[in-house]
Amino acid sequence: MSISITAKSANEAFIKIADKLYNNPEYVSSPRSWETRELLGAFIVINNPYDRFINNVHRKISLKYLIGEWLWYERGSNSLNEINYYAKFWSSISDDKITANSAYGHRILGINKFVIINQWKWAKRQIIKDKETRRAIIFIGLPSDMKNETKDFPCTMSLQFLIRNNELHLICNMRSNDLVLGFTYDVATFTLYQEKMLLELKKYYPKLKIGKYFHMVGSLHVYKKNYEMIKKVINDQDNNLKITMPRMGDLKEIKKLQYNESIIRENKNKKFKKIEDRFCIWCQNILLNKIKY
Repeated sequence: MSISITAKSANEAFIKIADKLYNNPEYVSSPRSWETRELLGAFIVINNPYDRFINNVHRKISLKYLIGEWLWYERGSNSLNEINYYAKFWSSISDDKITANSAYGHRILGINKFVIINQWKWAKRQIIKDKETRRAIIFIGLPSDMKNETKDFPCTMSLQFLIRNNELHLICNMRSNDLVLGFTYDVATFTLYQEKMLLELKKYYPKLKIGKYFHMVGSLHVYKKNYEMIKKVINDQDNNLKITMPRMGDLKEIKKLQYNESIIRENKNKKFKKIEDRFCIWCQNILLNKIKY
């Protein structure tokens, strides 16, 4: 039995899923001997992708990690050292202690040896050639992932951009998604991609607007270790932080943000490049711990 959830925001979707998983799961399963409460064939629609943060106080996200991870994806890196600055757990799933196998940007931008093209540019070109194309898809999960055993098998299978009624929609297809760690950051990350693609396409379609975000999951689950947190979320649904992220503006400024991020992460004694874009300034201030929620 599949489930369908529609919400105006990521946080509302999170709370609705939490309630279903905790109080009415389809299954209690234990892959790799880790007990989970699980829903199969989940279909989630978020009507406002700009409202992308899980902000319930009982699941307080790390905005610093979120921004650091997104920038890691944006530069196409799979460096374990770079992402370890934000979260050491990546070391536990790295096969060679040098790289991260599932690094999405490494796959999206065609830097992975098994991905022969820049998929982001390819998907964008499909939409430029045909506004209502169904071909603007990016594959993250690949047959090559089945070749060798890995501790870091990608959870996300594909991203598909579609324009309908002058709105840019994004469909994310996942084989597996943990509500607490996965869903929380994945929705924010992929809606950032949706917003970025929108701005890149506005050159060709000036009246284009943001559409809906669709999140499709084979196994949507919560681990036993997080049951108590989920109970608190359900019982205290309105206790939310107000997190306000500016909209993206000048995409060229992201390169300056990347430069400044490397100075912060590597603790270099170098001067920051001046940033004027409000979105990039906000991200930089998060990385500098100047904004706290």
